[in-house]
Formats: sequence, structure tokens, C-alpha cells
Amino acid sequence: VKRFFVLRDSCLLSYDSPDVEKIVEPQTSVCLGKCKVQLLDSQEDLDKLVGGLIDCKGKSYCIHITTRPDKEHVLISCPTAEDRKAWGDAIKVARTVTHANMVKLSVENRVLAEDKGAAEVALMHSTSALAIFSNKEYIQKTPIAGGAEGWLKTVGFKRATDKKGKKMTQMLDGLFGQSELKKLKKRYCILRDSHLMLYDAGDALLKPRGVLYLVGTKVELLDDDETGTFRFRCTNPEVG
Repeated sequence: VKRFFVLRDSCLLSYDSPDVEKIVEPQTSVCLGKCKVQLLDSQEDLDKLVGGLIDCKGKSYCIHITTRPDKEHVLISCPTAEDRKAWGDAIKVARTVTHANMVKLSVENRVLAEDKGAAEVALMHSTSALAIFSNKEYIQKTPIAGGAEGWLKTVGFKRATDKKGKKMTQMLDGLFGQSELKKLKKRYCILRDSHLMLYDAGDALLKPRGVLYLVGTKVELLDDDETGTFRFRCTNPEVG
């Protein structure tokens, strides 16, 4: 099946259409952190991998991905050897963009700054979102693998426009507008590295109902409603 792929940080998303700016529901999502990447150089290698399960006749430029820790197997076919090399190189970089590596990098940078006597100055003037990874309290309270998963209630994601006319993506709290109330639905949410994915209960976690890119995201804590729920809204100025 021909799909349009988007690789961002450590998340590989696929869509039915290249017009991804209008879509918040990808066909698949693959978390690439620490994944194994194999370039299949011959039809024989491909046949050994898939056996007779998939018709791979004529598919010469393939990439086989094995995810960690789930050990899901993803097979991608590229149109040319050059495309396969470009995608393979990009995926090998993407698999290093994990929470654990961000913590390690941030701590190493802080140690280097401390050795030079500039740690506090660097911390005070840092505008990087990665600065939190070197915060001692954050490191002590957050598992090194990072992430979280569990059940939340939401109406999902929505394309929106800010006051300046710029498009953005929102994870909604149950309101599409000031007077139009939408019913909250229970979704299984997985937060991994820089992406938040929403699933229906019956999806078996295979097809996300929405994906929100979290870098640059604004999180607003909202007033509790009459039902006693604790609400928040996520808004990302990035489209996609």
C-alpha cells in the first residue's frame, strides 16, 4: 500500500494523502527510539524476512525496522536506492532522539558548564525547552525512559486558527466553541518522547485516532467543571 510518510524526532507517521496539514489522524505511528534498522540489499534477503506472507516482487529498495521494546516489525519500500539511503540515514538519527538521551545530553552540558564556572548563568539565561532535563528535581521524579500512558477523556484533536490567522493543533478539553459543548470520549493516551498519541479502546493500539507534536506546546490548566473532572488543554502552533 502506498503511503505518505512524515518523520519527526523519533516518530514515523504514515498518511493516505500528502496533504497532512489537514489531517490529524494518521494511518500508522511508529516510535523509533532505540529501534533496529536493516537495509535489505537483495530480493533474497527480503524473501527470507517475510517468507510468503507479503507479495514483495519487484520491491528492491526496502528498510526493515524493529521497534523497542515492543518489537514490532515495519517494512518500507522506497522507489530508488538514493531514497532508501536518505530514509535509512534519517531513521538512524531519529532512533537516538529519546527522553533518556535528552536527559543525558542536558546533564553532560550542565556538568561542562559547571566545570567552567558558568552553570548558574547558563541556566538563568537559557531559553531552551531542553533546560528542564538537567533540573535535579525533574531527574529525581521522572523515570529515565520518560513518557506516560493511561486513560483520559477528550473530544480529540482539532485544527484551529489563532488571532493572527496562523494554523495550530489543539487537544481539546470538551469545547469546540464558547457555546457548542461536545461530549468527552474515553481515549487511551500514550506519551512517548515528543509525541502524544490517542487510541480508541478497540484499536489494539495499532491505529492512532490523533497525534500531537509536543515541542512548543502550550499547556493550560482549566477550571474544574461540575462533574469533578480535572481538565487541561494542549495547543501546538505547529501544523501536523
